[in-house]
Amino acid sequence: MASFSFTPSATTEAAPEIKPKIENTDKDAGGEEGDDGGDDDGPVVQEESTATFEAVVQLEEVEVKTHEEDEDVLYAQRSKLFAYTEASLDKGTGNKSWCERGIGDCKLLKHKENNRIRILMRQEGTLKIIANHFVDPRITLCPNAGNDKSWVWIAHDFSSGTALEEMVSK
Repeated sequence: MASFSFTPSATTEAAPEIKPKIENTDKDAGGEEGDDGGDDDGPVVQEESTATFEAVVQLEEVEVKTHEEDEDVLYAQRSKLFAYTEASLDKGTGNKSWCERGIGDCKLLKHKENNRIRILMRQEGTLKIIANHFVDPRITLCPNAGNDKSWVWIAHDFSSGTALEEMVSK
C-alpha cells in the first residue's frame, strides 16, 4: 500500500524547468511588415488616444435646498441607525426584528425662528434621509438592553414622507 505525504521524497522526480521563449518582436530585425510568423505573443505597443469628447447637452447649475439652511446644528455624531420593524420579506406577518437603516451623521438641529429641535440623519454616500423626527418631551431615551453604547426611543418618523411610529436605536 502506497503512502501519501506532502513532503517531497527522494523517489519523486523534479519537474523540468520551464524557460519562457523570448522572440524578437522588432519588425525590421526579423520578418517583413506583413509577415505574421505564427505567434504574436510579443508586447503590445499602446498609442496615446487623441480623441476629444464634447458634451451633448449643457446642464445648468441647480441650487439644491436641504431645508437645513434655517437650522443650527446643536450636536452631530457619526452613527449607525436600526429600526425595529418588519423586514421586507416579513411584510404582513407581524415578525419584527432590528433592521439596519444605514450609517451617517446623526444631527440635532434647532430651527432659528420657531426653536423646534429635530433629529435628522442622512445615509452616507447617497445622503438619503433615514431618520427625521422632532424631539418631543414625551419621547423617552432608554439605554439598549444588550449594549451600553446604543440608545432606544420611539418616535413619529417622517423620513419616508409620511408619519410612522417606529422604535429606533442608535
